[in-house]
Amino acid sequence: MVESVELLKILRKLDVLTDEQVEAVETAMQAEEKTAVFALQDMGIMSEEQVYEAYAQHIGLAYEDIDTYTPDPELIKRLDIITAQQNQIFPLSADNGFLKLACCDYLDLKTQEDLRHVLETNLDYVLVNQRKLSALIDTFYAVAEENLKDVMGDLETVVEEEGGEANLQDEAAAAEQAPVIRLVNMLLMQAL
Repeated sequence: MVESVELLKILRKLDVLTDEQVEAVETAMQAEEKTAVFALQDMGIMSEEQVYEAYAQHIGLAYEDIDTYTPDPELIKRLDIITAQQNQIFPLSADNGFLKLACCDYLDLKTQEDLRHVLETNLDYVLVNQRKLSALIDTFYAVAEENLKDVMGDLETVVEEEGGEANLQDEAAAAEQAPVIRLVNMLLMQAL
């Protein structure tokens, strides 16, 4: 989300806050070293969710509460952990050729296009609470990372059992699989 001062300007422009409330929040932010979101919440002016809903309206995205969201493991596999963490995005659903991604701020057009290219599908974005999104990414990609470590361990065991020689036919088949191609494409794009 944008910085606190900018957020207060946006909320004032949307007529969600009065000038007096903006001044009171700014004072509280300085005195207590809080962000605008937490100052607004602590002062009872707006809840954290109301702030995100207003900000979503400002940037032209729908807001979605992810408190009760249950991730689909197949969707999680479509987006690698590095891209999810770097862009603070998480796959929510896939429907009619669109992948819905949760984000906590506006993504510039270049980033949107890069993601569309890497994921090889049309994308739809919804704004979600940043704290909740970070927790979702940490929780579900940690599980995926553990599964990857297990697979890598199994692969090392197989290579050791075969005398340390890798089967080139198996490697060629694995390289042609879509997840590998997406990962390599993503790594190349990040290098640029």
